[in-house]
Amino acid sequence: MIDICDNEIIYMAQEQNDDALEYILKKYKYLIDVLMFKYNFKLSNIKADLKELYNLCYFSLIEAINKYDCKKEASFLTFASLIIKRQIIRYINKLQTYKNIINTNTISYDCMCDANDNKLFSFINSNNYDPSYLIQNCEGIKNLNDLIRKYLSNFEEKVYIYLLEGYNYVQIAILLKKTNKQIDNAIQRIRRKIKLLIYENKLN
Repeated sequence: MIDICDNEIIYMAQEQNDDALEYILKKYKYLIDVLMFKYNFKLSNIKADLKELYNLCYFSLIEAINKYDCKKEASFLTFASLIIKRQIIRYINKLQTYKNIINTNTISYDCMCDANDNKLFSFINSNNYDPSYLIQNCEGIKNLNDLIRKYLSNFEEKVYIYLLEGYNYVQIAILLKKTNKQIDNAIQRIRRKIKLLIYENKLN
């Protein structure tokens, strides 16, 4: 592939040529290290999981390869850098927001949780939070997942399964060859259906 320009190789990768994809990934994965180093100070301050972020950036590089259009975009280097940079910034913002939520929503063990003045500590101390209780009820969890999947479309079920396996919406979009927006919308529908199931007492 030495005599072929990047645009041609990227096009081949988009056409499911594994060798072309591997070539482009090897050539440009240095961008991940460069951009993560650029944001090293912020990442250190929020104690980011660098391995997790690297994997997300790697998926972003694949996303850049799949979405790149040499007729509309700038150079692939510029385009890929932008996609990876956005992923890093999104990750930082998400982690900062998550930490802020934890810090601002800490609840005392002594707070009252219901109309009967039961305290939070009493709920945490109940069987429902006992690991051995949860282990004994693994079959119930399996039945719960089976019930939820009955109410999902084929596409939503695929998204749901990937969510259970720990994939985020960007990774799922790549795996299912859909846009991030399509996956995000599917996740929102899944959440609404689960809430409806709970509301209708079908999980009891």
